[in-house]
Amino acid sequence: MNLENEIAKYERLPSQLIGKRIKKVSYFEIDCGEPTFELSDHHSLDYGLQLETYNGETYYMIWDSQYVQYDLKFKKGTLNQELKPDSTISYHDVSKSQYWSDRIAQKLINIKSYWSSIMTGDKADKKYYPQDIELSFDNGLNVIVSAIEVRPDGQVNGMADHISIFFDSETAIKYGAKN
Repeated sequence: MNLENEIAKYERLPSQLIGKRIKKVSYFEIDCGEPTFELSDHHSLDYGLQLETYNGETYYMIWDSQYVQYDLKFKKGTLNQELKPDSTISYHDVSKSQYWSDRIAQKLINIKSYWSSIMTGDKADKKYYPQDIELSFDNGLNVIVSAIEVRPDGQVNGMADHISIFFDSETAIKYGAKN
């Protein structure tokens, strides 16, 4: 695999968001009663998030296995298309939350993916995968969506069936995103 070509191919779809404004952000989680995604310095989801733009387009990010298990999948459409009819997934509109409200209606000016790698055998068998996507807004704020899990004890699990959302680069880097 030519990594530069693969990254360019992967970023084509997220780059469609550049110049657009986010109207609504929704989180999707396994329904366990009260939502627990809002932690002190980041949000933690066991499934994914969906972005709706002012021009009516919808995009989503979930953990998946496009390259390796578990990487970050970015798709156009509604996240519901990933769900089975009997799924017990709860949906939460977080557009007015403390972290998202300053990003809603702001123009996206840049999208960047960050890739990690794992060894699956010898050095010739190194596999690369998208772990993070950073969305940068025209008001200077950003969001980093990462396929990692920050456990309550602070331990970080990469390649997790989990999505973490960071609202600044320092916090993302603290937990191992943007590497």
